[in-house]
Amino acid sequence: MKFFPGDSRSFYIGPEISFVNRDRSLYDHWLQGENGKTYSYDYAKLDKSIYTLAIKIGQIIPFKRNHRWFMDIFFGAGMRFVHLDVDAVNFREEPHSGWMFWPEDRQGTSTTMHMTMGLKFGHVFH
Repeated sequence: MKFFPGDSRSFYIGPEISFVNRDRSLYDHWLQGENGKTYSYDYAKLDKSIYTLAIKIGQIIPFKRNHRWFMDIFFGAGMRFVHLDVDAVNFREEPHSGWMFWPEDRQGTSTTMHMTMGLKFGHVFH
């Protein structure tokens, strides 16, 4: 969905909403728990749900000779909410530094800043 303010149909603003659910299995790995401590496990099923809500602005630039072909340049910023559930076998605390963990690799729910940018090429069919 795009909102074109003013008379020009080239500049737009609009929401970006997405949801991704990833289920996977890992062997002999570790993660950061909700309490900030590092845990290792022999086998685990991980269920990660990612929700993204952002505002995107962009510019649609038609090619000069043929206005059916165009280029869309956009940039957006918002929030990403990640929920990670872990069902692990032999879950144990490990003395490991947590410097290598992304905020969304923590067990439980975390919130991070989300930024997006891109370039699309398109064609309008009449």
